[in-house]
Amino acid sequence: MFQDGRELVPVEIKSASTFSFSQLKGLDRFKKTSNAVRKSFLVYNGENRKLSDNTTVINFTSVNSIFDENESFPQPSHRTAE
Repeated sequence: MFQDGRELVPVEIKSASTFSFSQLKGLDRFKKTSNAVRKSFLVYNGENRKLSDNTTVINFTSVNSIFDENESFPQPSHRTAE
């Protein structure tokens, strides 16, 4: 986790190479406890994607882009039940 101005930005790291919405449970739980969270990141060994709830799922090789405000990520995909 890091602070970006007044916002907290949680980052969770997983070893998986395939994405599953169940991997977001920890981030979702944390976001419910704080009004200071506007975006979050899940780092894993798969493809980059942007979800509709301001969560960005990124490959570990792109982790530096978390700190680059101008980084371009894929368009949001809407979260649905698995």
